[in-house]
Amino acid sequence: MRPFRLPSCFVVFLVLVGLTGCVSVQVEPLSLQPYPPRPGGATPMALEAEPAQAHVNLARFIATSNSDYVDEDTLRGKILTAADRYGADAVVMGKYDLIESTRLGQTYQSTNAPGLGNSLFGGMGSGMPFFFDPWTYVQAPVDRVEYLQYQSGVAIRYVDGARPGLN
Repeated sequence: MRPFRLPSCFVVFLVLVGLTGCVSVQVEPLSLQPYPPRPGGATPMALEAEPAQAHVNLARFIATSNSDYVDEDTLRGKILTAADRYGADAVVMGKYDLIESTRLGQTYQSTNAPGLGNSLFGGMGSGMPFFFDPWTYVQAPVDRVEYLQYQSGVAIRYVDGARPGLN
């Protein structure tokens, strides 16, 4: 009988998905009127400040990720892609931030450490590895530090006639 082997393209796909990280995008609509995407397939522009041209605020986008493989450009790209579906001409980008939080978590600690004399296979520094069973492991509270990357932006659509490049 042949052993089961995963196709190599599937393995590559799994590795790429794991390395790209996970980005979550929340949408807060600011306009009740739906706008279709602009023709031509151009992605919205990223702006650092609100433009002087007349425009409508469509939605606020907040992209977050707790992955080490995601950077500011990835978060910005996810916001621009989501804003394109809302018919945005541009996105006024907010400040990028890295939020550090500490919470209480649990970790396993062995009660079967060498030197305690309670090992099934010798104790007193026998050097045996820890055992994972209910009699030799306990849960202990520890501080866990987590990092969350945060990027926001407000999608805008220029009022007809006010869009740069149309005049």
